[in-house]
Amino acid sequence: MSALLIVHKDATGKVTNVPFVYKDGNLLEVLENIAKYIKDAGAVDTLWEGVATDRLHLIHNQKVHIKELESLLEELMEVAYE
Repeated sequence: MSALLIVHKDATGKVTNVPFVYKDGNLLEVLENIAKYIKDAGAVDTLWEGVATDRLHLIHNQKVHIKELESLLEELMEVAYE
């Protein structure tokens, strides 16, 4: 047996712990139950907004990291050609 715990905070701030228990090897069934819970809770839009925010944050961090690497490369190139 395995379990997943979803912590759901509704618009009023009420927090609900929602456990999903499943037999090993039957993850698809529990994912279907989680999807139904999200739909019934009216949280589909919120879920996708969270996913989009997560992706944008990741993209931003990657852009910052690329700029840092470009600066480092410039410094290395300057040292190499001195």
